[in-house]
Amino acid sequence: MTTFSGSISFRNFFIITLLIFSINATAQTDSSQSASTRTLNWTAGFKLHNPGGITIKKYFGNKAIEFVAGRNGSYKNYDYYYRSNKRRLRNKGYIFDGYDHTERPWILQLHYLVHHNISLLPRLRWYYGAGIQSRYSNYYCNYHYSENNAVIYDKEYIETFSMGADAVLGIEYTLKNFPLMVFAENTIYTEVFNSPMFIKGDISTGIRYTF
Repeated sequence: MTTFSGSISFRNFFIITLLIFSINATAQTDSSQSASTRTLNWTAGFKLHNPGGITIKKYFGNKAIEFVAGRNGSYKNYDYYYRSNKRRLRNKGYIFDGYDHTERPWILQLHYLVHHNISLLPRLRWYYGAGIQSRYSNYYCNYHYSENNAVIYDKEYIETFSMGADAVLGIEYTLKNFPLMVFAENTIYTEVFNSPMFIKGDISTGIRYTF
């Protein structure tokens, strides 16, 4: 099952569009100079969303390893929660009523990335790569059952861990006069454990300090 949030995707598309126009405007003011991107070693900063958290990136020439830790939005219409809890509760004689997340899931990502320069914009690079993602979530499972001619409603607190593969495509722009980098990327997550072949797309933007 593939899920993309319409409202979030529109907001992210708007953010990325503004980012690209800002980069293009800045690049045009520098077009008379033959500046090239300086050699990058480490960068660290923040992803603003999807997930929102910290990002640390170590460069090896045009390649890099990135670590991300943060929190993402809850997956809506996530079939695994429905299927597993409905079956489990049915075996106990209960009727599953749905689930409610108690907080946003925690996310860890580790990516291997390859970067390529864009000749017309010296400080803008595009990149692609792959990696792994793990998610920790907790939620309440709601159910009801009949007892002594009465319907009783109850809920159960559940913690769950999932893991899968990420495919990444993005752009990053190093500012000329400041040790800062802005970036935007799209990550396609394919779950392996708990719900194999569950696919989720996330668009994210952020900023990093270069040193």
